[in-house]
Amino acid sequence: MYLLALQFPIPSEKKRSDTDEKFEGALEDIFGKTDISHFECSERMPSLCRLYASQSLTKFEAMELIRFSVIEILHNCCGMGTYMFQNIENKEIFCRIRCPDDILLEEAHLYKDNFQMNPDLEESSDVKLIMPYIPFNKQKYEKNPELYAKHGKGILKNIDRIRIMERLIQAHINIEMMIKNGFLIDFFPIHEESSLDSIEESLLESNQLIDLRMPILTIKDYFGDKLAFYYIWLQFFTNRLFILSYSGLAFCIIGYYIADINQISLLHKWTEIIFGATLFLWIISFIVYWGRESQFYALQFGAQYYKENDLVRQNVDHKTNRNSILIQFQNLLSAKAMRQVFSNFINLFVIGWILLLSNSNLFYWKIFENNYGENSYIFASILNALQIVFMQKIYDYVAFKLTNYEDHKLQSEFENSLIMKRVVYQLVNYFSRLIYLAFIKEHFEICYHNNCTDDLSLNLWIFYIVYIIFNISQVILKLLGANARYKAEDSKIKIQYNKGEIPRMEISHLEAEGKFSKIDLIDEYLPLAMNYGFIVLFCIAFPLGPLIFWLYNVALLKLNSYKIIYYSKRPMPEVSGGIGIWNDIIKFLSYAGLITNIGLLVLRDNIFNFNYHYRWWNFITLEHLMLGLMIFILASYPLKSDFMKDIENKQNSLIKKFYSKSYSKPIYEPRYTVDQSINMKDC
Repeated sequence: MYLLALQFPIPSEKKRSDTDEKFEGALEDIFGKTDISHFECSERMPSLCRLYASQSLTKFEAMELIRFSVIEILHNCCGMGTYMFQNIENKEIFCRIRCPDDILLEEAHLYKDNFQMNPDLEESSDVKLIMPYIPFNKQKYEKNPELYAKHGKGILKNIDRIRIMERLIQAHINIEMMIKNGFLIDFFPIHEESSLDSIEESLLESNQLIDLRMPILTIKDYFGDKLAFYYIWLQFFTNRLFILSYSGLAFCIIGYYIADINQISLLHKWTEIIFGATLFLWIISFIVYWGRESQFYALQFGAQYYKENDLVRQNVDHKTNRNSILIQFQNLLSAKAMRQVFSNFINLFVIGWILLLSNSNLFYWKIFENNYGENSYIFASILNALQIVFMQKIYDYVAFKLTNYEDHKLQSEFENSLIMKRVVYQLVNYFSRLIYLAFIKEHFEICYHNNCTDDLSLNLWIFYIVYIIFNISQVILKLLGANARYKAEDSKIKIQYNKGEIPRMEISHLEAEGKFSKIDLIDEYLPLAMNYGFIVLFCIAFPLGPLIFWLYNVALLKLNSYKIIYYSKRPMPEVSGGIGIWNDIIKFLSYAGLITNIGLLVLRDNIFNFNYHYRWWNFITLEHLMLGLMIFILASYPLKSDFMKDIENKQNSLIKKFYSKSYSKPIYEPRYTVDQSINMKDC
């Protein structure tokens, strides 16, 4: 079965005769060898021999020879089979790749890939569902063929085949450098229609809204651990939101019915205190049970001891331009340190600019004041909210450019730095205006209708509506745009076929996949992190927030699933033990939410009737006490439940019984690094 695809470009007629000057310098980067003599099986690779012997080639010749050389390496060095065809417009060449299981198992034995044990070896029904993963050992497998779980006729799932094939290819060919030098468009796993139909039925056709249960294992076995953890997080977050929605809705109903009662002050205060205590318990339980949820799935995926692979980035420019202004500083600091210092300076400038723009409501108010009178403040708030959500795209672009400029060597460093910049920019962009309204405005400006509580509630209503409509419409527009492009392409092909310009009228599934975009998990996680921030930071001021964002998350689940299934390339599967740095972001927002909600209770509503002059001291005291209590509870509550500990103990006993008595925790090695590519595998 063909599981991977290479997508090669064909140069246009105008550029075919152009000389390709960079092919010679790119050979070592792509193949990891300086000379053809370094290849042990060079006699079976005539195209590769000609490529290394050539001094000057046209662009067309260079692309042809590199493509044929790649195919020769796949055949002779990797033992893989290929099938190539041109796309319908003769502008690209697709190469399907497959590999026999015996070669993949040899590779799995060499790298000690982890496979799941056979459930038939265990009697306990609980452990059968969460069988341990153990390194593949060829001798043990030949001695006991029932040691590993069966999938069809063998022990390999298609996702295992894809993972091992990708590693084997990357050991001989530097795919990223091929893309960088323009010799390759993309390298991606091929969609499997039968598996995709099963996921589609579970995610899109299900009408379940309460207590969502998604096919996590099916998603994991098709898309990989990282995307599976995104769905685990979305499922957990949405289900927990529904629980908080009850309390928020009850608080709003009580507030509505006591609006005309003389005892409003006392009753409303007690209701607010109870809701605040409920929110406090919800935040703590959210962190605790999310930790347990992620640990459980990491155990089920066999990745509980996984550490992020520190893959070295391919497209890194380690050179820094020198000039008369920076030369003295460069004598003291490394190039990377200089880049980091400059990036931090720009970050501070960007954050200041975001603060200025996101708090421009007063400027808009003055513009509308003469024309719209009392409604001018509402129009100004709407315009300010629109500006905030539209500017997020510019801030995301700036974050990417700055992170790229910092020249991180490791991929994990690059991704974490990019995530932190985007999160900080969005936090300042979205929440600085609301923090100002909640705690600062009353000291410098007149609030809307002289009531800062109503002012904050009005702005929250406006911002939530604008934010949700903007994000939902973004996803819908992407889907509509992709669908429109697909239909336009289909119409164009029919016209060309009727004119006799192309040999066939329908494009293949692989050609369609070549036009799909890749899944960017940062773009998927960021809106969910901001949703969590809106809820925990301002839930006291806007109790309907959990209900609104619960509905939003359900809609987001359907729309994103539709985008991933129909208009996204299948990602390369990677082992993952959780959601990574997003855990730290959620914890930070949880602590910040505790502080802001105590501030709303003490400083804004003064529900405890503290003396006005000592409110800030009382706020700081209460906030420290509650933070200390929260930290104590989280530290004393075990991350692993007794059930999980029991499962782990049974798993260890099972491994020692059937695999190795001296078994220890599995260690996950990186798939490949650029440093390894210098000494790539020989054929």
